[in-house]
Amino acid sequence: MLTLWTNLSFDPFLMKFFYLIFFLAPLVTFSQIEDAAKRFDSVFYDIAVNISSNNPNRAMHLADSLLVNAQNESKK
Repeated sequence: MLTLWTNLSFDPFLMKFFYLIFFLAPLVTFSQIEDAAKRFDSVFYDIAVNISSNNPNRAMHLADSLLVNAQNESKK
């Protein structure tokens, strides 16, 4: 077993491929999750600050829509 590991030659293409899969792919998915959270938070803030002061009934309707369409329990 040890001799197999020491005799392996690493292909530079394979090393780049594994780097992309294991390190860069999770970063891309995490950034997409963060973007979705920022969009939700910005809409919530706009409803809470701007719309609720001008039109409370519309703000309640929009807040209810956010609750119904929230993607996870932490947003509810």
